[in-house]
Amino acid sequence: MTDLRTLRSLLASARTAGALAQLAAWAETQNPAWRQAAQLLQASWANNEQQAQRGLIAYDEAERVRNRITAGTLSLLDEIESGASAPKAVLEGLQKQFLNEQVAAVLKGGNVTDLAGSNIRVQGSRDVVIGSGNTITKKTIAGLARGQFFGLTLGLLILLAGGYFAFDLLRDGQSAAYISLQEIHKEMKLRGDLDTRVAERLEKNKADVEKWLNEGMAAMKNKDYASAVQYFEKVAEQAPLATVRQNLAYAYEQLGNAEKARENLDEAKKIDPNIQTGKSYAQMKGKRINLLAPENGRIFAAGSGDEMEKLIDGSERNWAPIGNELIVAFNDNRQASFDKFSILITGTSGFNIAEFELFAGNDSPTGQFESLGKFKTQNILFPQKPYQEFSFPRVTAKYFKFKILNTHGGLLPNASEIQLWGELK
Repeated sequence: MTDLRTLRSLLASARTAGALAQLAAWAETQNPAWRQAAQLLQASWANNEQQAQRGLIAYDEAERVRNRITAGTLSLLDEIESGASAPKAVLEGLQKQFLNEQVAAVLKGGNVTDLAGSNIRVQGSRDVVIGSGNTITKKTIAGLARGQFFGLTLGLLILLAGGYFAFDLLRDGQSAAYISLQEIHKEMKLRGDLDTRVAERLEKNKADVEKWLNEGMAAMKNKDYASAVQYFEKVAEQAPLATVRQNLAYAYEQLGNAEKARENLDEAKKIDPNIQTGKSYAQMKGKRINLLAPENGRIFAAGSGDEMEKLIDGSERNWAPIGNELIVAFNDNRQASFDKFSILITGTSGFNIAEFELFAGNDSPTGQFESLGKFKTQNILFPQKPYQEFSFPRVTAKYFKFKILNTHGGLLPNASEIQLWGELK
């Protein structure tokens, strides 16, 4: 017989698939609600891995779902071991979080690939519904160029063909700005002077490269980022240009593809380790911004572990932090005024951060800090506004400290992303 305590060690060592298999086997002889809950988690895991292997979802999204399933499994074990008197309610909670049409198909032993029931239609005055459960607001569509809209529609139909029914709305881009054509030309000349082979290739394809650059920059100005990507990718094939990679990172970010954005930014840094990817103090002074965003020049000043920086890396990825304190300095080590804090809650979980405390300081990362208050999250996802906001009296300081106090019941906290809103001085 499976010892449920051994499943926790499997989950802790990232062997979730094995833990789920053992849990499902154990649950076969248990309460029907526990059996169905175990099968649901196992099917959700199988569906997510299938979509990831097919390339239908990005790495970040697949990893986020893995973390949610792991957290859901730990919560289920908590309920089972506590002798919960209402297992049906526990099952219903997991169904709300994980059950969709594709997972249901996996539970039945098949895959959904038939598009016969898919449709595109207008719903009310605000939404366009594509297939089952995929809704895009007209406001989102209005912000897309025509080519992007058809590309987005095609992409969603491909996702439907693979049976993946979850869709994240495009989020606002976070990069500072794309690089000008003049700066790209400067780097082209420099690379040509340094590398004869690059110079020969650029000269041979000069007309095409110039055309792609001009078309790419025009697309960027028109916010047609899907077209911009196509042109800049062609240029990148011809020459290792950090400026072109930076523009690709910006365009991919605007399209909501965080993985490709990070990949291109990493490539840009390999080509030119000295590139500046954050906004300057002059650009940011007096503007209300997320002071903790990487592109706004924040500095990871101190913390209870290196991994605490993941809370402010912009990835919005769920993870289990090692430690409970994060201290941040602002762009150019300047003071900033701030009065609002936001934390991303991606769903109900006992491992979500329940209570935290905020601090401000002007001394040093290890000096005196003034508490701004203790705050409590709601253990629920608000789809229209997943970042839960907390306000406090405006304060001006050089350093900001975030401290995790406790969770909603889990042993270790599950965290995603935090934000701090204000202006640089």
